[in-house]
Amino acid sequence: QIKERSVAWALLNKLVRRSVRPSFRWPKDGEPEKVDWTGALNQLAVAKAAGVRKVVYVGSMGGTQPDNFLNTIGEGNILVWKRRAEMSLVLSGLDYTIIHPGGLTNEEGGQRQLLVGVDDELLDGPPAARRIPRADVAAVAVACLSLRSAANVSFDLASTDLEEGAEPTDIETLVSSLGGKSCDYTINAPPGSDLEPFLNNQERARDWIQQWRDMTSQSMGKLEQSSGVAEPKKQVQRWIQNWKDRTADRAAEAPAASAADEAPAVDSEA
Repeated sequence: QIKERSVAWALLNKLVRRSVRPSFRWPKDGEPEKVDWTGALNQLAVAKAAGVRKVVYVGSMGGTQPDNFLNTIGEGNILVWKRRAEMSLVLSGLDYTIIHPGGLTNEEGGQRQLLVGVDDELLDGPPAARRIPRADVAAVAVACLSLRSAANVSFDLASTDLEEGAEPTDIETLVSSLGGKSCDYTINAPPGSDLEPFLNNQERARDWIQQWRDMTSQSMGKLEQSSGVAEPKKQVQRWIQNWKDRTADRAAEAPAASAADEAPAVDSEA
């Protein structure tokens, strides 16, 4: 809720060419800590109790930026609580996909090329690459429920400007283009976060990436030595797919702490 007096103050400052933002207040029980943190933990606890196996969580870009404007609204630290909830999901033992969209718009979906990245790298691009239609976010979220390449991955999502005649983005290809990258939750971790599991996950990820590089190097060497090109190429593709499958399986089997351990009693109003 915007504070009315702060609007008048901002307008007065604009007359003298000073930039002052209006201030906000949160309604009772609508604070980000209760909605984005406690509410998320309640949802995870209920999901686990119900036997849910896959959770697609939609957060927001900007989580690596401690001074992001969203954190200043009503001094609610929106992105801090969202990030903390995401970290609990990562450690929950549930299969997950975490999507960080840019600024949401009401424009028609399926009309733009979609972009993915990690750790807010898309925020360094042009303004158009910081926004995305809500319909496109929904389409990606639904697709990630069944995509193997989206298993246990956290990524940023945005779109390009509308281009006439642009081909609709293939979501499976889009997510696969991450090449195993996922957001690093050790960056701007919320105060009090246990980072050891995330550091361990990074070590495992580096090992898998190195294995993939070694496998690719070996396969390309065999390809160069072969007189028949078609079959080695197919073999390379099979090895790469096998690596992706093993990576997804290992990520799903990795030891994980339970987010339910942190969860308060389920509150139906959260």
